[in-house]
Amino acid sequence: MVQFALTNPNAGKTQKPDIFSEFTKLDEQRRKKLITDDEYFRQKTKLLDQL
Repeated sequence: MVQFALTNPNAGKTQKPDIFSEFTKLDEQRRKKLITDDEYFRQKTKLLDQL
């Protein structure tokens, strides 16, 4: 009998958030006036620092 262990190839690796999706969410919030332009640029800078 053969047994296979299910493993996650990404286990132990730090996954970066999908930056494009995060930018899209931020821009949408800014356009809907849910966040200020200043807050948008602060969050955008944080996202860029993660690259």
